[in-house]
Amino acid sequence: MEVHHHPNVEKKKFREYFLEFLMIFLAVTMGFFAENIREYFAEKKTVKEYLENFQDELKQNEASIHYCDSIFTLILPAEDSIVNIFFEKKENEDLKKISGLNNRSRRVINVPFQTSAYTQIVNSGGLKYIPSKTLKDSMAKYQGLIQIYINYNTLLFQQRTAYLPIIQSIEDMHDFNVATTTGTIPQIMPFPELTERERRLIISFYRHYYLQYKNDQNALEQIMNTGKNLQQMIEKELE
Repeated sequence: MEVHHHPNVEKKKFREYFLEFLMIFLAVTMGFFAENIREYFAEKKTVKEYLENFQDELKQNEASIHYCDSIFTLILPAEDSIVNIFFEKKENEDLKKISGLNNRSRRVINVPFQTSAYTQIVNSGGLKYIPSKTLKDSMAKYQGLIQIYINYNTLLFQQRTAYLPIIQSIEDMHDFNVATTTGTIPQIMPFPELTERERRLIISFYRHYYLQYKNDQNALEQIMNTGKNLQQMIEKELE
């Protein structure tokens, strides 16, 4: 019967096992570091894109605030004047003047704030990539100020809309639609003799406009200043 002899396998020395282990360990470690470096640069790129988009949004909002503020500057004196005219019972002394003031005062102003960039950062979990807590807190404060402004104006517009049917039953509005499309001053008929209640309603109605837009000016100034500080913080973050 033939006997099979097993070949003698030379045993590896401890140093050889250690070298193999070391090479595997180094390969795994280098792979781990390489993946971390890749993720780090990917996060840096993501943060840069988020902040650049948000910075563009801040600039758009700042431009919108400047534009609307110029309108406030134009119409606030008109609202103040029309209140004084009715308070002094002089509404029929110069119908063309009061018609022009009325047309200017009835403008509805809403700042078209852009908030999509910040919403995208929040919804995608991008805030965790922004290392600066101060910056994140300032971004949240900015969005909070915008929301307060929107909520305030929504409430006051709703309140004023409730008074419109009463006011329109007193004022002659027959030419206002035509005037709006042509840019001319609308023609109005003389006001009837107003009761004390009607006079107070009209004064309250236009004073409501004045106070709202005066408060809006203050709120928008705070929003704009916060936005400017944010732009400076973002510039430093992107350096």
